[in-house]
Formats: sequence, C-alpha cells, structure tokens
Amino acid sequence: MIQKYISDLAAKMGIELTKIDLVDGKSVGCLDVYLVKISAHSHETAVLVYKADLDSLALGIISSRLETRVRTALSRLQGEPEPRP
Repeated sequence: MIQKYISDLAAKMGIELTKIDLVDGKSVGCLDVYLVKISAHSHETAVLVYKADLDSLALGIISSRLETRVRTALSRLQGEPEPRP
C-alpha cells in the first residue's frame, strides 16, 4: 500500500522511481516504525514511517505527517543532480 502511495506522489512530482523498499523497524529494535528506502536511478533516500500512519493508509486515510515525510524524502531525490554517463 505504501509503495503505491509513494509511487503516485512521485509521479505527481515528476520523479521516476526505480525502487521502494519497506524495512520493518522491529529488526533494528524500533517497534512502531518502518524504514522506507526510495530510489530514483542511482540516488537513494530514506524516510521513517510510523505504523499508525501505515494502518491509517490501509483504511484510505492519509495523515499529514505521512504526506509531509514522504514529500520531503521525494524532494531530496528531486534535488539530486543527474548521474553522469
């Protein structure tokens, strides 16, 4: 669900994503967050997403906290210079 949300938001911002990975925070000792790694070609950024926000998203509710975090991460990708051939 989060992957589709991020992909849709990136498309609206004109960013072509190549990969989105969701890592459960439990593996690093954080019970209520997930790490979302977002890649656009050779650039990568990450954002922490709260479980409560993912639960809300599954119900069709987009929290302002989630939108702000994802937009900020995508903006970091947008500001990256294009890789040289």
